[in-house]
Amino acid sequence: MHKWTWLLALLVTPAFANDDLDAMNAVSQAWDGYVTAYEAKDPATVDHVAASTLAHYAFLRDAARFASREQVQRLPSADRIAVYGLRARHDDAGLAAMDGREVYRTCVEGGLCGAMAEHAGIEMPPLAHVTLVSPRLAVGEAAPSDGQRYVYGPTLVLENGQWRVRAEGLTAELSQLIDGNGGTDGALLAHLVGHYTGKDAPLPLLSQLDQPLADDAAARRRLNEDWPRYDAHIRERVEATRVKAEAGESLAQWMYGGVLYAGSMPDIVPQDKEAGLAMIEAASNGGNTDAAMGASMALLDAEDPATLPPATVTRALPHLQRAAMAGNPMAMAAYAQFHVDGAAGLARDCTQAAQWLQKAEDAGLEEARNNRVWVLSTCAQAEQRDAPLAMELASHMIAQRDRLPATQLDTLAAVHAANDDFPHAMEYQQLALDRLGADEAHYRSDMQARLALYRSGRAYVDTETDYRSEP
Repeated sequence: MHKWTWLLALLVTPAFANDDLDAMNAVSQAWDGYVTAYEAKDPATVDHVAASTLAHYAFLRDAARFASREQVQRLPSADRIAVYGLRARHDDAGLAAMDGREVYRTCVEGGLCGAMAEHAGIEMPPLAHVTLVSPRLAVGEAAPSDGQRYVYGPTLVLENGQWRVRAEGLTAELSQLIDGNGGTDGALLAHLVGHYTGKDAPLPLLSQLDQPLADDAAARRRLNEDWPRYDAHIRERVEATRVKAEAGESLAQWMYGGVLYAGSMPDIVPQDKEAGLAMIEAASNGGNTDAAMGASMALLDAEDPATLPPATVTRALPHLQRAAMAGNPMAMAAYAQFHVDGAAGLARDCTQAAQWLQKAEDAGLEEARNNRVWVLSTCAQAEQRDAPLAMELASHMIAQRDRLPATQLDTLAAVHAANDDFPHAMEYQQLALDRLGADEAHYRSDMQARLALYRSGRAYVDTETDYRSEP
C-alpha cells in the first residue's frame, strides 16, 4: 500500500474540573450577584468586581486622557468603546479626578459597559460549572460541555473573603461579538458609544474621539509600559485545563495533552512530548475517540513506518482500533495496513484490510480506493487476492488515467499484471515512471523493478510491510 503523510493537528480548547462543592456554590452565587447588579446598571456592581478590574479601568481612564490614535486602534473593540465613551462625555480634568472604581461605576451606570450586550439582546447566563484553579482563583463555564469543547465564562478571585469577578477577562469575547457584528466599520462603535452620551446627543465622530484629551508624551509611553495582558484569561483557562485533566476527565486530557505534545503554547505550557502523549493516551483509554486518533497518529508518526519499534506499533493498536471503529477514515486505512502487515499481533488478513478500506472510502478517504485495489491485486497471501474484483474497482481510476499521479498509475500496472494483462501492466508502469515528481524519486527503483517483472510475464506480490511485527 502506498504511504501517505500523517498530519497531527491538535486543536486545543481548555476545560475545567473541581469537586469542592462549597467553593463552587460560593463562586456561582458571586457571579449571580454580579449579573443581577450589572444588568440593572446598578452602580453597586463595582462592589462585585476584583481589584484587577479596577486597575484595568484606571488604565482605560489614562488611555482616554492620553492615548494616541494608534494606541486607541490597538485596543480590543470593547475597551475602545469605553475609551471613546469616556472622551465623549468627560473632559481631561473630570477624568483626572476619577479613580478606577469611579470609572467602572460610571461605565456600568451609564450603560457603556453593557452596550453591546443590550444591543444584541444577550443575557449573561448562570454558571454551568466552576473549576477551582487554586483556593483563590476560579473559572466558570457558561454552558455545559458538548463533549467537543467547553464554553468559557468568567474568572473570579477570592479577595477579603469574597469572590469577585475579573470583568476585564470578558473583554476578548465581548470584542469578538462586536467585531462579528460589524464593529470594525465604525458605525456600530459610534452607536454603542451613543448609549453612554445620551439618545438626544448626535452620534459621536470617531475620528475626533481618536484624539487624546491631553498631549503628554511621557504618559503615552507609560500606557505602552502598562498595557494590559489581554491573554491573561487564556493562561487561567489553560491552567484550569491541567487541573481537570489531572482529575481524570478525558476531554481535558485530550486538550491539555495536545498542548503538551505539540508545544503549541510554549509561553504558557512548555513542550513535553512524553507527558503529552501519556495524557492523550489516557484520554483515549477514557473513551475519547478524537484522542484515540491523536494517540495513534503520534505513535505512528514516522517518515518510514518500517523504522518504528514493534513495541510502539503494538502500543498504538488499541488507539487505532478505537478511532477506526468510531468512523475515522484515516484510522480505518491505517488499521487496514496493520491487517496487511500482521502488525501488533494481528493475523495477516488482506480480506479484512480490504473491508476496512471500503469503509474508509465510504467515509470519504479518497486514496482508500487506490489502496484497496493495491491490496486485492498484490496481497502476499495468494488465496486472499481477488484480481477480478480489483480490476472492477480500478475501472473508475482507468477512466481518469490522464490525471492520475504516479503512485496510482503504479497501482493500475499491478492490477493489470494480476489479471495477466502484461502489455497494459508495462504501459501503466512506464507512465508511472514518466510521471514521477522530484519529491517522489524514492519510488523509482521499486517501480523499475516492477516494470522488469512485468516484462518477464510475472505479477507483483507485495511482501514488504509498512509496520514491523515482533519477531
